[in-house]
Amino acid sequence: MKAATNYAVTLERLAKRQEAVLMLGELKERFGGEMRVTNNLAIIQKRNGDAEEAQANFRNALEAEPDSFHPNYNLGLLLSQNRTDPESLRQSLEHFTVALKSKPNNC
Repeated sequence: MKAATNYAVTLERLAKRQEAVLMLGELKERFGGEMRVTNNLAIIQKRNGDAEEAQANFRNALEAEPDSFHPNYNLGLLLSQNRTDPESLRQSLEHFTVALKSKPNNC
């Protein structure tokens, strides 16, 4: 699965985002809510401008690994972009706090 996830990420870097999304979607169906797959899928969805699906997949990644740095950090970034919604900003801070606690070397 790691090789397939990395393959999909490389496709995205080659501007083949739709292929990457399809591959990660298939991996998600096959492996369920595996954190790495859903986090990478959400990142690509966010880059494609699909914030709603990205948010759902970041949350799926957190269901698998609630204290994981990457989905907490990425969801915090996504939520912080909605600067007019105090609830989004509050949730953003919560996710950044978990990310800080989980892996302070990345901060």
